Amino acid sequence: MKVLVAIPSYNRPYAIEKRTGFWLKKLKGIDYKIFVREDQFLYYNQVFDEKNIVQINVKTFRETINEIQKYALLHNYDLVHKFDDDMSFKRLGMAKKADVHLVYQQLYADVVNSFIEDPDLYGVSVAKPMNHIRNKNTKFTRLNKCLYGNMFVRPEIMYLPKGVELLDDVYNTLNILKIGKKTSAYTLAYEDAISLKNEGGLQSIDRNKATLDTINVLKKLFDNVRVGNHKGNEAIVDIDLKFLGIK
Repeated sequence: MKVLVAIPSYNRPYAIEKRTGFWLKKLKGIDYKIFVREDQFLYYNQVFDEKNIVQINVKTFRETINEIQKYALLHNYDLVHKFDDDMSFKRLGMAKKADVHLVYQQLYADVVNSFIEDPDLYGVSVAKPMNHIRNKNTKFTRLNKCLYGNMFVRPEIMYLPKGVELLDDVYNTLNILKIGKKTSAYTLAYEDAISLKNEGGLQSIDRNKATLDTINVLKKLFDNVRVGNHKGNEAIVDIDLKFLGIK
């Protein structure tokens, strides 16, 4: 199985090294690419080798995701692991910076093998910390629940239609379930990410407005879509996953 590790990045050419670049460069036998806007290539090229950078002509997150899909299909990848440029992966007992690439190598092998074994599996996310702690001896949980920002997906379902500018995790999940396929979470590791605080990336736009606009489009495409908030904070707009039944 040919796998693309795809990291979209915007306005973080130097910050990315502290959270993600340092461990990506230690990976063995894993094909990773940083997807950056053309006008920022020179800055990212000071941090990453040119062979690990894909220049894209885009203006939005939606267009970025679609360019990743286009690249994956054009180069005959069977699977894409897309995650944020401020993310690493850890597990209990292996949470130091020196361990991150080792944790990733193992989870990558386990998850890719799960896709090989089950052709109906279309999406897997690495667990959140609490799910990992509660299920640290279980490889997979959360059957047919919502994917997270980090997601292994078959590239044919990555496309985002006009108007779905954010919430690719929710949109991909709903489409996967709609066609009768499956999602799950890998729980022998967890994602370590900065949520809504890191400068650059999606913090460069009015995220509340983009989220609300996306939810209004999703309402026309799927049942039971309604506006919620992020972890009880009414100042941060989010989709109500519990009402959707995929929390």
